[in-house]
Amino acid sequence: MNIKFLLPKARGFVEKGKVPRRASQRFRGLVPLKHMLPTDGFIDRVEEATKDDLVILSKAIEVKDFMYLKDLGIKFIFDICDNKWRVGKDREKNTAIMNAGCLHANLITTTCPELKQKIYDETGKNALIIDDPYEREIEPIKFEPGDHLNICYFGGRKSFSLVDWEEVIATLDFLKIKYTLHCITQKHLLAAKRLTHHF
Repeated sequence: MNIKFLLPKARGFVEKGKVPRRASQRFRGLVPLKHMLPTDGFIDRVEEATKDDLVILSKAIEVKDFMYLKDLGIKFIFDICDNKWRVGKDREKNTAIMNAGCLHANLITTTCPELKQKIYDETGKNALIIDDPYEREIEPIKFEPGDHLNICYFGGRKSFSLVDWEEVIATLDFLKIKYTLHCITQKHLLAAKRLTHHF
């Protein structure tokens, strides 16, 4: 079975060597395709799908697209990136699309726990969470701090205490690396007290 992403208008960008402007077409289609089989790909219209395909639909679709695939027995996944229930100037149409997609899809996917809950609340259907991929190429890790290392902790205060700061500081001292630690967190004084208490 081949996986085909329904990405209307993406072909015009790809054939010109350009990146589509729509983030959802990149994150939920073109970037994953880089790591998939050569027989997988994207289509502009549902009419291009065959019974050998598993079609992934997200945006720029109509209720008729779901019904076309269902009537031909072509399996499809409804990938929900945004809450479109009762939203926008076309709120009735958007709601009808969301409900039809969830009703007829062989599988529903989404991007986060909040949307998963919204889908369940609206339709009683469970969705599988698939995080957005990274768009940039992954680079190998390099640790070349130079004369001074700036460390920035960004996150919750409770997670701050999960870091073994004693080991981090001891390693930097052992390597004779000068450092500055910046913390961006709520209740920063409690985090600072923990550091000054131990060091």
